[in-house]
Amino acid sequence: MELQNFMKNTEPVAQWLTGLSKEDNKTYNKAIMIINMEIESGLEEIATDDDRTDAWNSIRSNGKRMIRAEVKNEAGDTFPQASRGQGDKYQANRSLITSCINAMKTGLLALPTELQQILTHAKKPFGKGARDMNGAFNDFSEFVGQMAIEMKETLENAIDTNRWNKDDDENYIVVDGVPSLMPVDRTVTEETTEEPEVQG
Repeated sequence: MELQNFMKNTEPVAQWLTGLSKEDNKTYNKAIMIINMEIESGLEEIATDDDRTDAWNSIRSNGKRMIRAEVKNEAGDTFPQASRGQGDKYQANRSLITSCINAMKTGLLALPTELQQILTHAKKPFGKGARDMNGAFNDFSEFVGQMAIEMKETLENAIDTNRWNKDDDENYIVVDGVPSLMPVDRTVTEETTEEPEVQG
């Protein structure tokens, strides 16, 4: 594997690892340590294409364990895999999306404890893992994790639908961690039906 491809494949992996919870870091400590070592070895000047191929195979092998366990980072993403085609179409904006999610999480965690408790019980979990939660969040951190997943999906959808405003340089606008999104168009087109003529 050429250096350029190795860097392209491992960059999202390294970024994904930084977003894991303390619990996941402890549970998968050995796999994470091996992955980080393989990334470093593949980036060494003396590494050959064969060395990088071996390193990437090891990274994928250790990542598969976390994929099977559906481990997700703070943005709600599972272990990234090298594209065999399209790849992550949001990769160019992944750092921006993650920074917006982190800003939201910081804001939520700054709320008074009483309000955190209200929000924890005011919303029900959904999606993968919701059944394991038995219809409720046990603590505010689980609520924040759910909101991070929802915001990730919202921002990716905003990119797809061109709802995320851009500046003159075609960069997505973010003010103090808050993305500038256009309102959703809720215009309903009314369909008129003509009544058939009654022939006498």
